[in-house]
Amino acid sequence: VRLLLLVVPLTVVTYVTVDYQMKWIASSKSEVELALFFGSFFGWVGVAQVVFQFGIAQRLLMRFGIINCLMIVPLMLGAASIALYTGSFFEFYGMGILALSAGVNFLRMTLSETLDLPSRELLFLPLPSRVRQRLQPLLSGAWAPAAQGIGAAIMLLALQFDVAVESLSLVALFCTCGLLLALVRLRPRYRQTLADTLGETELDAT
Repeated sequence: VRLLLLVVPLTVVTYVTVDYQMKWIASSKSEVELALFFGSFFGWVGVAQVVFQFGIAQRLLMRFGIINCLMIVPLMLGAASIALYTGSFFEFYGMGILALSAGVNFLRMTLSETLDLPSRELLFLPLPSRVRQRLQPLLSGAWAPAAQGIGAAIMLLALQFDVAVESLSLVALFCTCGLLLALVRLRPRYRQTLADTLGETELDAT
């Protein structure tokens, strides 16, 4: 349970950070450029979500399991954040900082609703019903909003101290590393809890 209490806030702070980073970068554009950029961006995100939801997500869950699928998003966002931060030393690889930040958010928005969220919901299934009924509302109703507040506070501090926008990638990278470590530690406990639950179900059936 304690590890689950880490997974949710680390995920939320990561998402808040990369989302704010892109909007901060895009704010330098004119209104027309912003409309064109976000219209195109969200259009492609919608297409990608539909394709991933109905063509890929279920296969990944069946083949790799819940914990491995939960690792996909932090791995990809961590790698993309490294690329964005190091890109500041290489003129952003000729792509521009907005394109790189949009790429990070494209991954986030495509995978968060289609793979990450369903995988996190499945984590609760092996828990005893009493624990599950108390924990899920706590995480979604209190823990996640609190994590959003933490993410917002970090962004305000970054503005207050005039932090370079690409340096926000380090916050995202730190959170994704913490999330991966939590998931590695969670894996054996999840397997044990699942095995215990299945054993109890078999006993009840007999």
